Amino acid sequence: MSSLWLASTMDVQFIVKVDDDVYLHVPKMIWWLKTSSLPDKLYAGAVQGGVELKVVRDPTHKWFVSEQFLNDSWFPPYCNGPFYILSKSALLELLKVSSNEGLTPFPLEDAYIGILAKRVGIAPLQLNGKHVLITGPWVGIGLEDKKLNDFFALGHGLSIERMFKLHARLANLNLIQL
Repeated sequence: MSSLWLASTMDVQFIVKVDDDVYLHVPKMIWWLKTSSLPDKLYAGAVQGGVELKVVRDPTHKWFVSEQFLNDSWFPPYCNGPFYILSKSALLELLKVSSNEGLTPFPLEDAYIGILAKRVGIAPLQLNGKHVLITGPWVGIGLEDKKLNDFFALGHGLSIERMFKLHARLANLNLIQL
């Protein structure tokens, strides 16, 4: 939340949260942001759904959330933490509700952002499988070049060597297209 507060003070249109184990092709992402018809209050990424949304109450589990932080048994849909994009207007709404509603932040920052988004009526936009591929360390290996070129965020758990390989492959694709 501290990073988002800092980002809210900057003169930007979008804020991107990306983990260090995700490959991000920035020029391709910028092109998508400039050429797509997007909602003013954008919250987009790999949207979690189904059984992934159950709140874990086992205190020994990595993703445990105490009832003191959240009484609900299920999280609302939210963008998975390795990568998501927020428009500045969406970010300002999330920060406003976070300070006004008394919901204490908890360690699952991605789920917390999803709760805030639901409270202000912002639905997450699913990009996974379209422009984002948040799957695992072997992402992209079996994809044909044409399909791989559709994505601007790939991975989760990528090694630096794997990122360099993805970068080289995508750079070659971009050169061919010019």
